[in-house]
Amino acid sequence: LVVRAWGYNYLMENYQDAYMNGGNTKLGIPLYDYYSPVQESKPRATADEAYVFIKNDLNTAEQLLNDAGKGYTADISDFDLGVVNYLQVRVALATGDWSTVIQKSNTLLAKYPNLISESAYGATLDTVNGEVEIRPEKNAFLNTAINPELIFGFQAGEASTLHNAWYNPFGQSYGGLNEGFARIDERLYNQISTNDVRKSAFMNQPWGDYTYASNGVVRNIPDL
Repeated sequence: LVVRAWGYNYLMENYQDAYMNGGNTKLGIPLYDYYSPVQESKPRATADEAYVFIKNDLNTAEQLLNDAGKGYTADISDFDLGVVNYLQVRVALATGDWSTVIQKSNTLLAKYPNLISESAYGATLDTVNGEVEIRPEKNAFLNTAINPELIFGFQAGEASTLHNAWYNPFGQSYGGLNEGFARIDERLYNQISTNDVRKSAFMNQPWGDYTYASNGVVRNIPDL
C-alpha cells in the first residue's frame, strides 16, 4: 500500500498539472487496485479520484501498521510509519489539506525532533593541500549516518549513485561535464528567509571555469 501510494503520488507530482494550480479540474492517472499484467487497461481517473485513492492507501497502511504494533522501526530500509506520515504530509501539501499537513508534521516531529545541522546541510568546501575538496561524507544528503531527518534510505553500497551524478556540477555526468547544471528557481530561492540556514547551501555566485580531471575539458559552472 505504501509503495503504491508513493508511486502514484510520484506520477501525480511529476506528470500531471499541480492540483492547487488548476490540476484539480483535470484528469489524473489510471488507478489499479490489484496486480495483474493481463487485466484490461483502465482510463485515467480524475485528479480528485487519484488523490482519494492515494490517501486511502496511506490511511489504510497507517491503520495496519498501528494494529500490528509495528509503528516506527530502526531499520532505515523499512517502509514504516515514518514513511507513511511523510507521504501523508506530502500528499496533503499537494492537495491543500492544511489540517493534515499540520497534524502529521507534528506527529513526525514528535518522533524525530532533531533536524540536519547547519554544518551538514549540503556540501562543504575544504582545502586539502591547497586544493578545494567537497567531501560527500560531510553532506547529510549523501551520508545517512549524519542525517537525523532520514526516514527511508539505503545503506552505502546498496543504492545507485546515478541520481547524484545528475546533480553533481563537478562530476562527469549530466550535472557537470555535460552541462546540465541543476539550479534552484530564483522565484523559490528569493522566498527563502536569510535566517534560514538552507539558503546558504546554494551557491549564489558563479564558480567559474572548472577543469574535469578525466579529460581536461573546461566548463564554466554558473551559480546554482
